Amino acid sequence: MALILRDWFGFDLDDESPVALRHRDRQPCPFIGGACTKSFNDGTLSGVCTVSTSTERAPVIICPNRLYAGNYAVLGDVTTIAFGPGHQVIHPNEA
Repeated sequence: MALILRDWFGFDLDDESPVALRHRDRQPCPFIGGACTKSFNDGTLSGVCTVSTSTERAPVIICPNRLYAGNYAVLGDVTTIAFGPGHQVIHPNEA
């Protein structure tokens, strides 16, 4: 089963806006505010953030850095589902 790339460097593949083109050119990670950390075996940057198995299926996050976006919003949602409201996600250095 082939995977469909859904976004690259944080932008939908069909997005031709100036900011999307700039991200593809400079290759930063839009979720951690720094360089993309995912690379292929040959050392070139991957930049792929989400994939899916069809255009009808919801995209699946494959980039761990995407979980840190919005002050850990996705991890916060998971924490709330798993442990209930009132818990705060913190950086490991703050533990």
